[in-house]
Amino acid sequence: GEERLQMLKSHAELLKPGGIFFISVPNKLNLPYITYKGIMEFLGKWEVEEYPYSPMELSKSLRKVGIKNVDFFGDSFRSSFKWLYFIPAQLEQKININFFTKLSEQNNKKFKKSIFDKYFSYALVAFGKNERD
Repeated sequence: GEERLQMLKSHAELLKPGGIFFISVPNKLNLPYITYKGIMEFLGKWEVEEYPYSPMELSKSLRKVGIKNVDFFGDSFRSSFKWLYFIPAQLEQKININFFTKLSEQNNKKFKKSIFDKYFSYALVAFGKNERD
């Protein structure tokens, strides 16, 4: 809510007029991350205070604080499935197998870009220009 908007405003105020703005936040449209986060919160093991945005929500908030012409890029959507390998990886340690570890390592190799990267990757990176006076 208002606290997130104030944080963005504080960052925007540090920019000179015409300055370029980059911000990276967790993406609330990234299902692997949201699934992992939900499970960990349910188990009481989520220790990070972070508040994911959707691309539309972040774009609207940035416009409110004077950052115009916002666009996005992201990492590989496919690589975000690493969030879902954590839980089986913890189990495989107990039964001494390496299936999920190998799967996770394969997933972390370089991936070709996909149409999902811009709006559904884990890291939602917004950039724009400070149009404030």
